[in-house]
Amino acid sequence: MTRQAQALSLTNFQVSIGPEDAITVKSTTMTSYPDLRYIIYVPFLHYHSASESLEGTARAFTSAIISHLPKGKTVHFEFHKPSDMTLSSIVSFHRIQISTRPEMYVGALHTIQTQPDVARSPDRVYPCFRNERPPLYADIERYKVFAVVLDMPNFVEDPGVLFVMTDGGKSKVWPGGNFELLGGPTFDYFETQVWRSAGMAEAARRLGMIVVDEV
Repeated sequence: MTRQAQALSLTNFQVSIGPEDAITVKSTTMTSYPDLRYIIYVPFLHYHSASESLEGTARAFTSAIISHLPKGKTVHFEFHKPSDMTLSSIVSFHRIQISTRPEMYVGALHTIQTQPDVARSPDRVYPCFRNERPPLYADIERYKVFAVVLDMPNFVEDPGVLFVMTDGGKSKVWPGGNFELLGGPTFDYFETQVWRSAGMAEAARRLGMIVVDEV
Protein backbone atom coordinates (compact mmCIF):
# COMPACT_ATOMS: atom_id res chain seq x y z
CA MET A 1 0.00 0.00 0.00
CA THR A 2 2.98 2.32 0.58
CA ARG A 3 3.85 2.16 -3.14
CA GLN A 4 0.26 3.04 -4.02
CA ALA A 5 0.39 6.03 -1.66
CA GLN A 6 3.62 7.26 -3.21
CA ALA A 7 2.06 6.98 -6.66
CA LEU A 8 -0.41 9.79 -5.90
CA SER A 9 0.73 12.78 -7.94
CA LEU A 10 1.23 15.91 -5.85
CA THR A 11 0.77 17.90 -9.04
CA ASN A 12 -2.76 16.66 -9.59
CA PHE A 13 -3.95 16.44 -5.98
CA GLN A 14 -3.96 18.62 -2.89
CA VAL A 15 -3.65 16.81 0.45
CA SER A 16 -4.58 18.80 3.55
CA ILE A 17 -5.51 18.38 7.21
CA GLY A 18 -9.08 19.11 8.23
CA PRO A 19 -11.75 19.47 9.10
CA GLU A 20 -10.40 18.77 12.59
CA ASP A 21 -8.26 15.59 12.42
CA ALA A 22 -9.50 14.44 9.02
CA ILE A 23 -7.35 14.23 5.90
CA THR A 24 -8.84 15.72 2.75
CA VAL A 25 -7.69 14.91 -0.78
CA LYS A 26 -8.89 17.10 -3.66
CA SER A 27 -8.09 17.20 -7.35
CA THR A 28 -6.23 20.43 -8.12
CA THR A 29 -8.22 20.77 -11.36
CA MET A 30 -11.49 20.52 -9.44
CA THR A 31 -14.17 23.15 -9.74
CA SER A 32 -16.73 23.66 -6.98
CA TYR A 33 -18.39 20.42 -8.02
CA PRO A 34 -16.07 17.37 -8.09
CA ASP A 35 -17.13 14.31 -10.05
CA LEU A 36 -16.82 12.14 -6.93
CA ARG A 37 -17.28 13.26 -3.34
CA TYR A 38 -17.19 10.75 -0.48
CA ILE A 39 -16.44 10.56 3.23
CA ILE A 40 -14.26 7.54 4.03
CA TYR A 41 -13.72 5.99 7.46
CA VAL A 42 -10.59 4.00 8.38
CA PRO A 43 -11.23 1.91 11.52
CA PHE A 44 -8.35 -0.50 10.82
CA LEU A 45 -5.94 2.22 11.98
CA HIS A 46 -6.92 1.19 15.52
CA TYR A 47 -5.27 -2.20 14.99
CA HIS A 48 -1.96 -2.53 16.83
CA SER A 49 -0.44 -4.02 13.69
CA ALA A 50 -1.48 -1.09 11.47
CA SER A 51 1.63 0.69 10.22
CA GLU A 52 0.02 3.22 7.88
CA SER A 53 -0.97 6.75 8.83
CA LEU A 54 -4.31 8.32 7.96
CA GLU A 55 -2.59 10.44 5.32
CA GLY A 56 -0.82 7.42 3.81
CA THR A 57 -4.13 5.57 3.69
CA ALA A 58 -5.81 8.58 2.07
CA ARG A 59 -3.13 8.77 -0.60
CA ALA A 60 -3.23 5.03 -1.31
CA PHE A 61 -7.03 4.88 -1.57
CA THR A 62 -7.23 7.93 -3.83
CA SER A 63 -4.44 6.66 -6.08
CA ALA A 64 -6.09 3.24 -6.40
CA ILE A 65 -9.54 4.68 -7.14
CA ILE A 66 -8.25 7.19 -9.69
CA SER A 67 -6.33 4.46 -11.53
CA HIS A 68 -9.65 2.73 -12.29
CA LEU A 69 -11.68 5.80 -13.27
CA PRO A 70 -11.98 7.42 -16.72
CA LYS A 71 -9.31 10.06 -17.29
CA GLY A 72 -10.22 13.53 -16.10
CA LYS A 73 -12.56 12.57 -13.26
CA THR A 74 -12.09 14.85 -10.23
CA VAL A 75 -12.45 13.82 -6.60
CA HIS A 76 -13.00 15.25 -3.13
CA PHE A 77 -12.35 12.57 -0.52
CA GLU A 78 -12.43 13.18 3.22
CA PHE A 79 -10.85 10.54 5.48
CA HIS A 80 -11.55 10.01 9.18
CA LYS A 81 -10.10 7.71 11.81
CA PRO A 82 -13.26 7.02 13.82
CA SER A 83 -13.08 7.14 17.59
CA ASP A 84 -14.97 3.83 17.72
CA MET A 85 -14.45 0.93 15.31
CA THR A 86 -18.06 -0.26 15.28
CA LEU A 87 -20.17 0.35 12.19
CA SER A 88 -23.01 1.69 14.33
CA SER A 89 -20.74 4.37 15.74
CA ILE A 90 -19.43 5.24 12.27
CA VAL A 91 -22.99 5.54 10.93
CA SER A 92 -23.97 7.82 13.83
CA PHE A 93 -20.98 10.07 13.18
CA HIS A 94 -21.69 10.06 9.44
CA ARG A 95 -25.31 11.11 10.01
CA ILE A 96 -24.03 14.17 11.86
CA GLN A 97 -21.63 15.01 9.03
CA ILE A 98 -24.22 14.92 6.27
CA SER A 99 -26.89 16.70 8.34
CA THR A 100 -24.68 19.57 9.49
CA ARG A 101 -22.54 19.97 6.36
CA PRO A 102 -24.80 20.06 3.29
CA GLU A 103 -21.78 20.92 1.12
CA MET A 104 -20.51 17.37 1.76
CA TYR A 105 -23.43 15.65 0.06
CA VAL A 106 -21.77 12.47 -1.20
CA GLY A 107 -21.93 10.58 -4.47
CA ALA A 108 -20.86 10.77 -8.10
CA LEU A 109 -22.06 13.75 -10.13
CA HIS A 110 -24.16 12.78 -13.14
CA THR A 111 -26.92 14.25 -15.25
CA ILE A 112 -29.54 11.54 -15.54
CA GLN A 113 -31.90 12.08 -18.45
CA THR A 114 -35.16 10.30 -17.77
CA GLN A 115 -37.15 12.16 -20.45
CA PRO A 116 -35.58 13.17 -23.80
CA ASP A 117 -36.85 16.76 -23.95
CA VAL A 118 -36.69 17.68 -20.26
CA ALA A 119 -33.59 19.53 -19.06
CA ARG A 120 -32.04 18.06 -15.92
CA SER A 121 -29.49 19.42 -13.48
CA PRO A 122 -26.57 17.25 -12.35
CA ASP A 123 -27.29 15.15 -9.27
CA ARG A 124 -25.14 13.06 -6.94
CA VAL A 125 -25.87 9.35 -7.07
CA TYR A 126 -24.33 6.32 -5.38
CA PRO A 127 -24.95 2.57 -5.66
CA CYS A 128 -28.10 1.34 -3.92
CA PHE A 129 -28.41 -2.05 -5.67
CA ARG A 130 -26.29 -5.17 -5.46
CA ASN A 131 -26.60 -5.70 -9.18
CA GLU A 132 -25.11 -2.89 -11.22
CA ARG A 133 -27.73 -0.79 -12.91
CA PRO A 134 -28.27 2.87 -13.79
CA PRO A 135 -30.36 4.79 -11.26
CA LEU A 136 -33.25 5.31 -13.69
CA TYR A 137 -36.75 4.70 -12.37
CA ALA A 138 -35.28 3.21 -9.21
CA ASP A 139 -37.64 0.77 -7.55
CA ILE A 140 -36.39 1.33 -3.99
CA GLU A 141 -36.18 4.39 -1.78
CA ARG A 142 -32.71 5.85 -1.96
CA TYR A 143 -30.60 5.28 1.14
CA LYS A 144 -30.06 8.57 2.95
CA VAL A 145 -26.82 7.38 4.55
CA PHE A 146 -24.00 6.06 2.38
CA ALA A 147 -20.56 5.70 3.96
CA VAL A 148 -17.33 4.13 2.73
CA VAL A 149 -15.37 2.12 5.31
CA LEU A 150 -11.87 0.64 4.96
CA ASP A 151 -11.64 -2.28 7.38
CA MET A 152 -8.52 -4.08 6.11
CA PRO A 153 -5.00 -2.59 6.14
CA ASN A 154 -4.18 -4.06 2.73
CA PHE A 155 -7.41 -2.88 1.11
CA VAL A 156 -5.66 -2.17 -2.21
CA GLU A 157 -5.02 -5.88 -2.79
CA ASP A 158 -7.63 -7.47 -0.50
CA PRO A 159 -11.41 -6.85 -0.55
CA GLY A 160 -11.21 -4.31 2.26
CA VAL A 161 -13.71 -1.66 1.13
CA LEU A 162 -17.19 -1.65 2.65
CA PHE A 163 -20.24 0.30 1.50
CA VAL A 164 -22.51 0.98 4.47
CA MET A 165 -26.09 2.09 3.73
CA THR A 166 -29.02 2.80 5.99
CA ASP A 167 -32.15 4.93 6.40
CA GLY A 168 -33.81 3.78 3.21
CA GLY A 169 -34.31 0.77 0.99
CA LYS A 170 -38.09 0.54 0.92
CA SER A 171 -39.79 -0.55 -2.29
CA LYS A 172 -41.71 2.03 -4.29
CA VAL A 173 -45.09 1.27 -5.76
CA TRP A 174 -47.69 3.41 -7.45
CA PRO A 175 -51.13 1.86 -6.73
CA GLY A 176 -53.75 3.82 -8.64
CA GLY A 177 -51.16 6.39 -9.63
CA ASN A 178 -50.44 7.39 -6.02
CA PHE A 179 -46.88 7.24 -4.69
CA GLU A 180 -46.41 5.11 -1.57
CA LEU A 181 -43.54 3.51 0.27
CA LEU A 182 -44.10 -0.01 1.50
CA GLY A 183 -41.77 -2.17 3.55
CA GLY A 184 -41.71 -5.72 4.79
CA PRO A 185 -40.48 -9.22 3.93
CA THR A 186 -42.66 -9.32 0.80
CA PHE A 187 -40.67 -6.43 -0.67
CA ASP A 188 -37.19 -7.58 0.48
CA TYR A 189 -36.87 -4.49 2.64
CA PHE A 190 -33.50 -3.98 4.32
CA GLU A 191 -33.20 -0.68 6.14
CA THR A 192 -29.45 -1.24 6.58
CA GLN A 193 -27.07 -3.01 4.21
CA VAL A 194 -23.31 -3.55 4.24
CA TRP A 195 -21.60 -4.63 1.03
CA ARG A 196 -17.97 -5.69 0.63
CA SER A 197 -16.30 -4.72 -2.63
CA ALA A 198 -14.79 -7.32 -4.94
CA GLY A 199 -11.64 -5.20 -5.29
CA MET A 200 -10.54 -1.65 -6.03
CA ALA A 201 -11.61 -1.77 -9.68
CA GLU A 202 -15.14 -2.68 -8.64
CA ALA A 203 -15.14 -0.14 -5.81
CA ALA A 204 -14.09 2.61 -8.23
CA ARG A 205 -16.69 1.60 -10.78
CA ARG A 206 -19.47 1.64 -8.20
CA LEU A 207 -18.38 4.84 -6.43
CA GLY A 208 -18.04 6.59 -9.78
CA MET A 209 -21.39 5.18 -10.95
CA ILE A 210 -19.67 4.51 -14.27
CA VAL A 211 -22.72 2.55 -15.39
CA VAL A 212 -24.50 5.89 -15.90
CA ASP A 213 -21.92 6.93 -18.51
CA GLU A 214 -22.58 3.71 -20.40
CA VAL A 215 -26.34 4.15 -20.72
